[in-house]
Formats: sequence, C-alpha cells, structure tokens
Amino acid sequence: MTKLAEDYGEVYSLRLGWSKTVVVNGYKMVKEALVNQAEAFSERPLTPVFHRLNKGQGLILSSGHMWKRQRRFAFTTLKNFGVGKKTLESTILEEIRHLQETIEEEQGRPYDPHFTFNNAVSNIICSVVLGRRFEYSDVHFQEILHLMFEGLYLQGTIWGQLYDAFPAVMRLIPGRHQTLFSNIGKVADFLREEIRQHRQDWDPSAPRDYIDCYLREMEKSKDDALAGFCEENLCYTTLDLFGAGTETTSTTLRWALLYMIKYLQIQEKVQAEIDSVIGQARQPSMEDKPNMPYTDAVIHEVQRMGNIVPLNLPRKTTKDTTLGRYFIPKVVDYLYDMPLFLSLVLRGLFTMGGLVWIFCLRIAVCCCGAVVSLSSPLCVIPEPLCGVLGAVDDLMVVFLLLICMININQQIGPERANIANSTVQGVLTDSL
Repeated sequence: MTKLAEDYGEVYSLRLGWSKTVVVNGYKMVKEALVNQAEAFSERPLTPVFHRLNKGQGLILSSGHMWKRQRRFAFTTLKNFGVGKKTLESTILEEIRHLQETIEEEQGRPYDPHFTFNNAVSNIICSVVLGRRFEYSDVHFQEILHLMFEGLYLQGTIWGQLYDAFPAVMRLIPGRHQTLFSNIGKVADFLREEIRQHRQDWDPSAPRDYIDCYLREMEKSKDDALAGFCEENLCYTTLDLFGAGTETTSTTLRWALLYMIKYLQIQEKVQAEIDSVIGQARQPSMEDKPNMPYTDAVIHEVQRMGNIVPLNLPRKTTKDTTLGRYFIPKVVDYLYDMPLFLSLVLRGLFTMGGLVWIFCLRIAVCCCGAVVSLSSPLCVIPEPLCGVLGAVDDLMVVFLLLICMININQQIGPERANIANSTVQGVLTDSL
C-alpha cells in the first residue's frame, strides 16, 4: 500500500474482496478526513467476520448513537477507576511484582514471555473491568488468553480474508476460520459467566468495577434502546476492553524487550536516565515522565517500529463528501496507511534541527528535550477503543519497571549476538 501511494498519490481506491475501498495517505489528507471531517468519516464498516463475531456491538465496531453513548460511558467509567491516573499505579506495581516473581522462577533460562506478559497486562485490565486478578497458574484463564491470541491471529490470516470475501460459502465448510469463531465464542462465554456472577451479588449503590457500573447504566437507560445498554452489549464491550487492550499492550512490551536486546546501547541510555531521575531507592511513577524524554521517545519509537496497528480499523463515510480534489460517496470504506503516514509526519519535522535518532532510524527527541509523539500525531481523533493501558503514561510505568527489574544485558548471555545480527520481522495478525 505504501508503494501504491508513491505511484498513485495520497488518495486512491482499490477493491478488497467485494468492497471498493479508498486508501488515504499523508498527514494533510489523514488530518482532513479524521479531524476536520470527523463526523463524515466516523462510521465503522462491518466485514462478514466482524458481523459474525459481534454484530456491530461493543466499543470498537459500533457506530452512530450507540457508539457515542458507549464510548462516553466507557471513558468516564474507566477514568473514575483510575485509568490514566496515578491511582492505577498501585495496581500496576502489584502486578509487576507478580511478574517479577514469575520471571525469577525461570532462573535465567531462555523462555517465551508472551503469555506471561499477556497475563500481567490482562490482570491490570481485569482489576478495573472484572474487579479481580487471576493467578499465572490459573489453567482456565491461561486457556482463555491462548484462545484470544489464536482468534486475533486467525483474523489476519488467509482464513479470515477468505471468509470476508466468500462468507456464504466459507460458513458452510470446515477450516481454521471456524476455529476463530469458536475461540472468540468461548472467550465471550467466559465473560458472560463473569457478568452472571456479578449480578448475583450486585449492589447498585456500591459499584466495584466496570461491569457493576454498566449494570447500573442498563437500569438508567431502559428508555433509550438505541444506546445499546444491554447484557449482550456488556459482554462485547468487555470483550473489546479485555481482548484488544491485552494483546496491544503485551505486543508493545514484547517489541520493547526485543529492541532492548538488539540495541544494547539504547538500553544503556534508558538505564542511565532511570538512574539519574529515579535512582535505586523508589519505584517509577507517572510523575517521572516529563523528566525522562529519552525513555518516553524510546517507547514511542517502539510503537512505530513494532507497527502494532499498521492500518488501524477501517471506517466508512456517513455522507457524500470530498477529500482533496476527490469526491467520495456515502457508505464507502476507507483505510489510512499508518507506517507511511508516520514517515511523512517525520519527514516534515526535519526542519526542527538538533534531532536525536533512536534505533538509527526515525526522529524521537528534539534538541530541547520535548518528545515528538509518534504513536498518535492526531491525538484529537475520536477513536472508539478505550484501551485500559492505551495511555503512554501507564505503558511507560510498566516499561520502566521491566527495565528496573531485569538487567537484560546480564540475562541474555552469548545468545544476544544472534539477535543483534538478525533482522526483526513481525507476524501479521489483528492486534488492536
């Protein structure tokens, strides 16, 4: 898609299966679509896969009045429970302590931290959404995490693409696409059981978590059916928070760990900044972020280099409109190419001067120490996903704790030479 943009310009169209899709590139055009004409480009198209998974409910794929009401409620409720605030730090610190104990049990042996990180991140989310955490030895919860990961992975494979292209045929034949629907169905059943247990001892006057607050909102919004406050939507909303928030943040942390191994000189600079600002006598805090521009820049660069959400989710137009010199009719799907978009943003910043480079690639810190935000240059875009650890402040605390906890240089031994000389390549999936 980046190559097509170089050949055909910032706005071009192509067919993805049966759907004609407009691809938007470049800072000016993306900002025009998502900020200046936000209302016209605000809807979410429902692909056959997503329609079968949640029928347009939840936070990610809902549209219109339902999306606005659900998003507003989610942001307010999560904020009240400390998301993005200092009050969540105690939960993060407690979970990182459990993570440290689990890593120390490996005694320096090589192992894959994927689901250990997933468990840690999901527990932080579960503490807010479900009101409790799960032990790393909980076999049932580990199965749920594996089902969630496999489901997200299969969405990005040829099986998910074939189902989107030929849903009437694919729903009748066996294949890995059926595993996708089965896995997400089992995760949804797990959440429905959590909701059922909440109902048994629910006290509307003393909400304990997100589910309790949602149950109370269901009672208040009985007269507004279009707002979508029902038990089934609660399941899909919780699934969005639980699934998308876990996988996205966990994937970012694994990329960070990999890059710290590959670029030890970067790790040493991060550690030096930690020693200078935080020292050894206390734990990291969100309040340290303004004083740690280099570490903040590294996290942003990890998000850009790891390319966690390369295209974001597709959108569709709500009315006839124009973008640049092109007419775009109502109900047309469109995407924007995030890697190319960020590259163009960075290219426009070269005039700032005095720039420090991270991983020998893009711009990260300007000469005065201010961080150039690479993960979301259009921070005012009204995205529907309220990821619990989506805030860079929370992510930075977790990253700092990991660096403080693990001396990667000592842990990895001679195997680092193979990583340092190898290429770093990701796997296509539907990480959100």
